[in-house]
Amino acid sequence: MASMKELQDDLGYVASTVRRSEPRAAPSIFLLWAILILPGFCFGDFAPEWLPPYCTAAGIIGGLATWWLDRRHVRLGGELDAARRAQRRRAWIGGIGVGIGCAMLGGIIVDAQLSLRGIAQLFLLLQGIVCTTMGAYYMKEYLPAGLLMFVGCAALFYVPSGAIWTSAGIAFSLAMLTGWLFTRNAKPEIAS
Repeated sequence: MASMKELQDDLGYVASTVRRSEPRAAPSIFLLWAILILPGFCFGDFAPEWLPPYCTAAGIIGGLATWWLDRRHVRLGGELDAARRAQRRRAWIGGIGVGIGCAMLGGIIVDAQLSLRGIAQLFLLLQGIVCTTMGAYYMKEYLPAGLLMFVGCAALFYVPSGAIWTSAGIAFSLAMLTGWLFTRNAKPEIAS
């Protein structure tokens, strides 16, 4: 029969191994945003009057759906670690802060009188920075998505003016699909 000390050591080992496992993003979140973003960007080129209501509705519905999908993913994965929950909570608070910042960005862009190309490139650049940073420090699936957004940002220099927003939407959606491809069959890895 194992002693209480051995049992505590074994449980401590299991708990530390679980804590060190890499967090994984829910694949469905990448797919959700790949689907939601593309029509919104196309509205920018073809029906700008529909852009504000679509972005408002898609932002709210997408944000709530993302929250629900993340919670579902975590629960199905059996994640019970309080430290990991706190880390996810901080990520969500940061995401809300980014959303508020993006809302303020509209006013800044109007005051700065940026071109449409510059606005689309700025969006992809900021999203690329966020995704690359998340990929480097939190969930590695975001890294290729962020790098692809940088490529899309650079490619917008060569896109005709009438297709800037559609091209930015395609670049963003392809980046999200890349994240989806990297997460859908990923198995959790245990750090050594």
